[in-house]
Amino acid sequence: MNDDEYGLTLLEPLRGEPSGPPSIDVPKAMREGRRRRGRRWWAGGAAVLAVLAGGGLLLAPAADKDPGPTLPPDPKVPTSCTTQRLPTGGLRSVELTGSDSAGRWHVGLNDPVEGGVQSPVVIWHDGKLMEKAPIPVRQLTLHDINATGVAVGYTDGNKSRAYAYRDGVFHRLKGDIARAIQINDSGVIVGSLGERDAWIPVRWRSLDAEPEPLAAPPGTGQLRAVVDLDENGTVVADYLDVQGVKTYLWLPDGTVREVPKPPQTPAGEFRPVTLRFGWLYGLFDADEPGSEGVYRYEPRSATWQRVVEGNRAQIGTAAPTGWGRAGFGDPRIVFGSTVVDLPHDTASSAFYYVTRVSADAHTLSGYYTVSTGSDPTAALIPLLWRCE
Repeated sequence: MNDDEYGLTLLEPLRGEPSGPPSIDVPKAMREGRRRRGRRWWAGGAAVLAVLAGGGLLLAPAADKDPGPTLPPDPKVPTSCTTQRLPTGGLRSVELTGSDSAGRWHVGLNDPVEGGVQSPVVIWHDGKLMEKAPIPVRQLTLHDINATGVAVGYTDGNKSRAYAYRDGVFHRLKGDIARAIQINDSGVIVGSLGERDAWIPVRWRSLDAEPEPLAAPPGTGQLRAVVDLDENGTVVADYLDVQGVKTYLWLPDGTVREVPKPPQTPAGEFRPVTLRFGWLYGLFDADEPGSEGVYRYEPRSATWQRVVEGNRAQIGTAAPTGWGRAGFGDPRIVFGSTVVDLPHDTASSAFYYVTRVSADAHTLSGYYTVSTGSDPTAALIPLLWRCE
């Protein structure tokens, strides 16, 4: 088995929630994957693009000239980007794990690799190191942070516990076996709760609130993953049943909607990645070649657009399930219909991981590592791209 095959095999179980309380140590598996980290590719397709947006994907508009419904606008394409290494306060290796929608707050974890100390949590604001907070329990990773500097995450292991970090204090969220995955600027948190051999999607309306189950239509199958939370309160998750994968949206008005398969596509699977700019973005894996690629869905008008052909794409997402994130030696990003090469060190063997892009598309956050793909001691260096 080569490095690429090993990486795909390792990441396969990370694509969704297990059928019961977690038996797979997901972030640990991701960290172990760095021991064999090469270029991680999604199979199929020919294009190699980093397609990212406010919390993950930023995609080119489709070529359809039919005016049709009024659709959300795409962000302005920047003309230049520069890099800024984030200070680490003397810490050798820090993985940037999440950022807020404005690109001002960022959270990371020191020495995150397997066998590392995995502490403290690191908080930045406007490019400055604000806090280095020792974690209160082992194997706790914060995966998202909002515009007020409140971060959320969960512990690894068989009995995950959900936590939040605010004003220098860690708070255990209510709920027994639970995962806090996303927090928006209103302080709403979404994640999942382990309940009677199954996972259910839940929402915490505040740090002190009880988890509220998000009702799903009958026959939805088993929860695979809670994927994202929009600033307007929309939640996306996907389920697995005997017919395959189904994606659902919980809309701000309280309704639940199943996302249909992209039209004029063969049998295959749509995997949601992020909610941004009024669209749901994701990957479609077709059973037949020629229809795979990155698609987006606008819920109000039920409009689908195919925005990138092929599914060899670097996907940056704050969701900690891990599938789809890849490192590239020549990171690129698609703004509108323009592919922009991000500045990087062309003289080294560095691999770049873009974690988040701000809502105005001016700040990209992530990290890089200089590694041959098999060195678990290679340092992770957090950085920002500032784009104008």
